[in-house]
Amino acid sequence: MPKHTIEIGLFGREGMSAPCLASLSTQTPHECVVQSEGYGARIAVEHLFAAMAQSNSLTHTLARYAYAFGVQVSETAVSNGLFTIENCLARWLLMSSDRLGSSEIVLTHEYISIMLGVQRPGVTGALHILEGEGNIRALRGQISIVDRPALLALAGQSYGVCEAEYQRVIGPF
Repeated sequence: MPKHTIEIGLFGREGMSAPCLASLSTQTPHECVVQSEGYGARIAVEHLFAAMAQSNSLTHTLARYAYAFGVQVSETAVSNGLFTIENCLARWLLMSSDRLGSSEIVLTHEYISIMLGVQRPGVTGALHILEGEGNIRALRGQISIVDRPALLALAGQSYGVCEAEYQRVIGPF
């Protein structure tokens, strides 16, 4: 991955990799990277557009998802600019857990540093703090959320806005 890479948004079982398709755009300047193993479905763009042409409900659902994803991208920028690395890491772990449907996150410190746009030693230090407080358990390449309420408290206002908007316009994950 190039050094200028940073994560702007996460999606999992609740979303899609190219929300730009909801506006019938077939190009984006962004790259999509699969972070965790799991299952997904693919549909050819022309088939998606044909389905959207036949279903107002699908078109409206995708438009609402694109809006909710835009809120997430905006909140990520706000969080990265205003909060500490510990707050951002707590937020990122919570969001990853939400989308994976699991408290186990299999990623390296290096990868998390790229996603958060910070130096790897900063991620390692923040993980040590979260682990020392009993919020997580970190092993090589794996992080387990042990105390979700404590992570929620640590994330504070950096977490929850995009989740609430998603619930409002789409529904539960």
